[in-house]
Amino acid sequence: MVEVREELRRFKVGGVSERDIDLLLLEEFIASNAFAQWFIETATNDAFEVETCLLAHQSVTQANGESDLEVTLQLRDQSRVLLLIEDKINASLQPEQAERYLARAQQYREEGRAHRAISILVAPSAYFGDETALKGFDHRLTYEQLRDWFETAPYLGERRRYKASLLTAAIDKATLGWSLDVDAAATAFWHRYWAFVSEHAPEMNMKRPDGVPSGSTFLEHSPRGLPRGVHLIHKMRGHVDLELRGLGGHLGLVRQQLGDLIADDMRVEAAGKSAAIRLDVPRIAYGCDFETERDALDAAVLSAQRLLALAINAKATLDALLTSRPPVPTVPAALDGSAGQRSE
Repeated sequence: MVEVREELRRFKVGGVSERDIDLLLLEEFIASNAFAQWFIETATNDAFEVETCLLAHQSVTQANGESDLEVTLQLRDQSRVLLLIEDKINASLQPEQAERYLARAQQYREEGRAHRAISILVAPSAYFGDETALKGFDHRLTYEQLRDWFETAPYLGERRRYKASLLTAAIDKATLGWSLDVDAAATAFWHRYWAFVSEHAPEMNMKRPDGVPSGSTFLEHSPRGLPRGVHLIHKMRGHVDLELRGLGGHLGLVRQQLGDLIADDMRVEAAGKSAAIRLDVPRIAYGCDFETERDALDAAVLSAQRLLALAINAKATLDALLTSRPPVPTVPAALDGSAGQRSE
C-alpha cells in the first residue's frame, strides 16, 4: 500500500474542494454496493447487507439546514437506512451544525423515510484531533480510511489511482489548513523522533513529520506488510497500540483467535471502535528536550517492533478477523410510532 501512495505523488490534483469529495462519494454510492456496505459498516462498526442504493443526493437543503450528501440504502431484509453525510477538509463546523444533522435524522425517521437515519462526519483524521472524537455526529469516517478503500478496490482498475490521489490531495490540504496551529517545538521534536526511528527501526517506515500541530500525541507508523485495517500507533500518553479497526466490540474473539501470540504483558482493549493490542510504555513528556526522552523512545520503538512482529506472524488470522467479523446485533426502528425514537 505504501508503494501505491508513493506512486500517487506523481498525480497532482490542485485546488481540491469538499465538493470534489462529495461527488467522488456520490459516484461510488451509485456505482458500487460493495462500497456502500463497506462505508456504512466501517463508519458504524455494525453489520449490514446492502442490496442497492435507492437514492443519492448531493447538497440537500431543509428548513433546519443542509446535508452535503443524503444516501438511502435498501438492505436485503427490505429495511432502509438513510445516511446524512457532512464532508469537511479543514473548514470549521458551523454553530450547532451537528445538532441540526441529528434533528434532520430524527425528522426523517418520524416521517417514515427510513428505518434508521444516521449522521456521519467525513474528514481527514487530523480534523478530529482524537481517535474517538465525533464532533457531535453519530459516527465518523476518515479520508485515510476512504483512501485505503480506493487503493485496494479491485473493480476500479487503474481509475483507483486518480480517486486515491484526489483524497491524498485533500489530506495534504487539511494538513496545510491546520498551519495556524503548527507548533515549532512539537515539529522539531517529532522530526528528531522520525530521524531516530529511521536510523534504528527503518522497517517502521515512519513518514517525515512536517507542520505538527501543538498537542499532537499520536504517531502512526506505516510498516509494509500490515493487513488492511491494522494500524500501529505510538500514543505518547503511555501506550503503543496495534489497532484492529472495527473490532472494538469483539475483544473476546480477538483474544481467542490470537491466543498465545498475545504475550503476558500485552492487553486487548477497546480504543474507540477498534480493538487495540496494547503495550504500556513510558509517557513522553511532550515538549521536553529530545535527549531527555531517549530511554522512553527506545522503549516505544521496541514495543512497536514487537507488535509489528505479531501482526506479520498473525497476518492470515488478522485478515480473517477483519474481513468476516461477526455482526453486532441491532434492532432497527419500526416504521410506525416508534420510528421517531433514536435507535443508533
